[in-house]
Formats: sequence, C-alpha cells, structure tokens
Amino acid sequence: ARSASRSEPERKHVVYVQGDWDMFHAGHVQVLKEARKFGDFVLVGVHSDSTVNQFRGSRYPVMTMSERALMLLSCQYVDDVLMDAPSCITREMIGTLQIKTVVLGPDEPGSAKEASKIAQGCGISVHKLKLKLPLSAVEI
Repeated sequence: ARSASRSEPERKHVVYVQGDWDMFHAGHVQVLKEARKFGDFVLVGVHSDSTVNQFRGSRYPVMTMSERALMLLSCQYVDDVLMDAPSCITREMIGTLQIKTVVLGPDEPGSAKEASKIAQGCGISVHKLKLKLPLSAVEI
C-alpha cells in the first residue's frame, strides 16, 4: 500500500476510513463529511480492484483503483488516500500512519468487527456511522 498525498501537512489527528469507493456518489461524500468531524486529517483507504472483486462480485469495481483514488482526492473532506489498502486495518498501519480514529461506514463488510478489535486494542477510537445512505454502488 502506498500513499498518494497532495501535501504533507503536520498531522494532528488522523482519521482513517476505508472502502471500495466505486462509482463515487453523494452517499460517499456524506460518509467522508462525517469522518472529517472526528479529526483534522482524513486518510481514505482505497481497496484494490481484486479486493473489491473478491468482496462485491465479478461485476465490481466499475472504476479502477486509480480512478477511484482520483475521485476521492477531488473531495474537500479528503486529505490523502492510501492505495491498495488492506481489507482490514493493521497494527502496523495504525502506528506508521499515526491513525488516531477509525471510522467505519454504514455498509462496511464483515471485516468491520475485526477492524474495531484491532483499533481498540491499539487504544484508538472507533466510530461506526449509522447513516441512511441514499444510494449504494452495489445497488446499481
């Protein structure tokens, strides 16, 4: 996994949120806007094409990982993206990237429970968003 940062500002409170981010839409923006409320630097994990395909099925993703990352970087609530993010956060990621908060989206796959356990074991906060999203790319 590698970071595709626009700049390297001094990070104070890094919030991490991961996902597929396929067919970027208003529901994604809503998740990112909520994530921003938990800190001053939002780092977004973008799953690889093969990871999305494994979890969502053979028709997904519609957009390549690079296209999804570019869409995310155009969003005002995103400070940086982590390309080829693992399906579940790791202790190494938390330490290396100085993550202080993990935000789980409302349609986070089964790895959410494991991610919560790892994050809480590292002493960082976890917030599961309970948003009613207007749309999910899986429904298209």
